[in-house]
Amino acid sequence: MRRKAVLIVATASAAATFLSAPTAIAAGSAVPGPNVNHCNYEAWYDGISNQGRTLFGVGPTQANYNGTSHDATSTFSAQISGTVGMTINASVSADAGIVLARASASTGVSLSASLTASLGNSTTVTTSPGRTAYATYGVWRLQTYGTYHVNREDCSSTATGLTAFSPWYVGWNTWSN
Repeated sequence: MRRKAVLIVATASAAATFLSAPTAIAAGSAVPGPNVNHCNYEAWYDGISNQGRTLFGVGPTQANYNGTSHDATSTFSAQISGTVGMTINASVSADAGIVLARASASTGVSLSASLTASLGNSTTVTTSPGRTAYATYGVWRLQTYGTYHVNREDCSSTATGLTAFSPWYVGWNTWSN
């Protein structure tokens, strides 16, 4: 009976020695362990300022000169249809959905990833004698500027200035001179 007990103790002792022995790691390999950095990825757009609206024209600017001695009315009709999308100017790749959501929330207006200006739309402009009426049809986009932040899984981070042009509504820009 004693002999069996000695064998069990010897086997348990050998297992303990094996488990506590250091393992060889190839040169240049990363050493796994509890100090490995790991962060959750997250991105956000903040510090947003409203830079105003700009029209992205769909089709050419139209014009009509009033060569009469009285006010004249000109009617301009959409000559072409087209879809206008969001544009982001930044030195980093940015998630358009995040930028769009934060720009909408920050400015209090409903912005879209894209809008279509379609045919069948018209506007009327009254012009004084000797002046020219102009009209451009397209998509009004809201320009915002803010900081786009990214925290990566390796715990590195960046913060970059970002300008976004987000489609807001379809319409005309008219003027005379």
